[in-house]
Amino acid sequence: ADLVFDQDRHTFTLEDSEEVSFRLDFEREMEVGIFNRLDFGVNYRDRNLTRTEIRTDGNRKDKVDGKRPFENISLDSIGSSVVTNFLDDIDDPGFAHSFVVPDLQAWIAADPLGTFAGDPRNGLPRQDKAYDVGEEIVAVYAQTSFANDDHSVSYRGNIGVRVVQTTQTSVGILGEQNGADLVIIDPNFMTERRYTDILPSANIAFNTSENSVLRFAVSRALTRPDPVDLRIGFDLDVEDLDGDSGNPDLDAYRTWNFDASLEIYPEAGGSYALGLFYKKLGGWIADGAEIFDIDLGPGGIEEFEIDRPINTEGGTIKGVEFAFHTPLELVSESLSGFGVNGSITYVDAKIDSFRPGTQFFNSLLGTSKWSGNIVGYYENGPFSARVAYNLRSNFLNREAVSTTKFDEFTDGIQILDVNVSYEFNENLRVRLTANNLTDVQRTRFFKRAELVSDIRNDGRTFVIELRAKM
Repeated sequence: ADLVFDQDRHTFTLEDSEEVSFRLDFEREMEVGIFNRLDFGVNYRDRNLTRTEIRTDGNRKDKVDGKRPFENISLDSIGSSVVTNFLDDIDDPGFAHSFVVPDLQAWIAADPLGTFAGDPRNGLPRQDKAYDVGEEIVAVYAQTSFANDDHSVSYRGNIGVRVVQTTQTSVGILGEQNGADLVIIDPNFMTERRYTDILPSANIAFNTSENSVLRFAVSRALTRPDPVDLRIGFDLDVEDLDGDSGNPDLDAYRTWNFDASLEIYPEAGGSYALGLFYKKLGGWIADGAEIFDIDLGPGGIEEFEIDRPINTEGGTIKGVEFAFHTPLELVSESLSGFGVNGSITYVDAKIDSFRPGTQFFNSLLGTSKWSGNIVGYYENGPFSARVAYNLRSNFLNREAVSTTKFDEFTDGIQILDVNVSYEFNENLRVRLTANNLTDVQRTRFFKRAELVSDIRNDGRTFVIELRAKM
């Protein structure tokens, strides 16, 4: 009885993605001092993403005799089902464990406003959803390798550079849009930008003893925007004077990466590694908001706050990681075939936020401050088994789009997985995989408000795989 229908729509969407690439590499062995090899080559890639969306709306804002079009439609006329005992282990006050689900097919069949009677391709194009984004990349590189075994501390490594030119185009519909109403100003509005990057890199490893290696690495890299984020077009709400769009002026973000590690390989077997890393990010891409003056025709020019991806000042990522591998036969010969390996990583990220009045937030999208795993295994001829315990702490899932809203985090998880396999011969193998044996559910929450926003329970997953080859 409390269910109120709001609107319906019929949408036609077409997506097409194409990529053409070419790569040519050369290598030459040589002996020039400590340098022993030269690699060089060229790489070309041209990719294009096209999306068209056309839709018809049962316009929820149009009223007939002072009433909304769906106001008198009841569940009785279209049917429904009831979900019960939904996430019954959640006892938060007000949590809905039971609710009705309207019969979607019955709604379409009833078609109270004729939304589904016609072809949606006869509707209006969505300028915020229709776009053609292209990216052409031309790269050349050269790298030389070196080694020297004549010193008490021998070393080896490489030095290289890559020069990359990126041409980025975005074509879309530019128009004045209010809900389903669109007055097209330019059906092929296009922006183009071209930028060139020089990306050096260097790696060196010192054999500090017969059983240890000290490594250092430095490099510069770039990460291009997701093509979807480069789209042109605004989706406006003229009542609230806000909206959202892509950003065809979005730039790639660059990083300077510094790594150091010490690896130890005991004579008895196994390995231990301790690593440090530091990354300096520039132009980090984040969800942002910008002010635009938009001409609404007879309504005049209005100032809109538009949510869209932007480049920020960036930030830093630093951390430490430890990894080990220990065959248990080192402890006792009776444990031959058994072993343990694992790793743990700590990350401290300070990334610039777009939000007014803030400087940095201490998290990076999708990155936990703590993460790690420990794996116990047994391998004996054709039989192998592994039990893996994986964990990670909370991580930022989505940054708030304004100072009046909250950052959304995903709760930390601890998962137990098992993998058992048997190889009958080189052509036939069977494997059993059991994931999430601890039946952990994933929870998203708003940190400042301590409110749950999403709960997902995938349950346990069991897979039996038989692989044969001729």
